[in-house]
Amino acid sequence: MLITFEGIESSGKSTLSKKLAEYFKLKKYNVIWNREPGGTELGEKIRELLLGDYNICHISEALLFAASRAQLVEELIKPNMEKIIILDRFVDSSIVYQGYARELGWKEVFEINKHALDGIIPDLTIVVDISVETSFKRMKNKKKDRIEKENKAFFEKVRNGFLRLKNWFPERDIEIINGELDLNEEFDILLKIIKKYI
Repeated sequence: MLITFEGIESSGKSTLSKKLAEYFKLKKYNVIWNREPGGTELGEKIRELLLGDYNICHISEALLFAASRAQLVEELIKPNMEKIIILDRFVDSSIVYQGYARELGWKEVFEINKHALDGIIPDLTIVVDISVETSFKRMKNKKKDRIEKENKAFFEKVRNGFLRLKNWFPERDIEIINGELDLNEEFDILLKIIKKYI
């Protein structure tokens, strides 16, 4: 089973996804946690390029994310389909960040990624939703990467994109969790969702 976590910067998705992986380990499930971009030797090199202070055009950005994803699908996801795989970001981040917020077109970016995905689609996607104001407050004292340095208007578009995913992909299981809640509250809500699928 492939479970992906999505959301704007500092939404708490990484914390929540790791907490879920630990929960599954305690329950003796065979689980793998990973994150994008990266997760493989090549993917980590691409991550350095993507998050470093390089002048990267929007198309190059989309293609680099897709390249990292293709490697992750080939090296990590396909060989472990019998396990529970939890990913902190996956294809929806590209659809939203490059397709919607960067205005390359969400359908066009999804088309680019179809080659990288090779038929792999998440069984469940959790969008951890917070306001842009909360995101910026949480990032205040953090050293920001290239994407985190974008302005509030950009992240408003990103947030709106994540909230539109259910409309764009009505056939998929996409759930939205309020990331402004206490972590334990969020996790209780998450477990109720997870128990419908496992």
